[in-house]
Amino acid sequence: MSTVGNDRDTLQPDREAVGGTTERLAGRAHEAIDRAAATASQAEQRVRETAARAAETARRSEQQLEERMSESVERLRSYVERNPMASAGIAFVAGVVLSSLLRR
Repeated sequence: MSTVGNDRDTLQPDREAVGGTTERLAGRAHEAIDRAAATASQAEQRVRETAARAAETARRSEQQLEERMSESVERLRSYVERNPMASAGIAFVAGVVLSSLLRR
């Protein structure tokens, strides 16, 4: 029995060393996770800011396109009102050309 008791006494410093090593490793792991979380948070913030800028750019582009289309439609309407016969002729020729292209 004394051998078992001696073995326990002999193993005790090893257990303490392993426990200390485990705690140090756990502490380092927690630090690494905290740094990774901070980095991920910063990356997420940058992605959100970039997405917001892209969305704003898309909204502005959409507004500009709508304005240009409205202006073009208004100019076309004005031309058709001033030149009804020429407009009908242009529409007829465009229909013939489109029809012949679609048949091929």
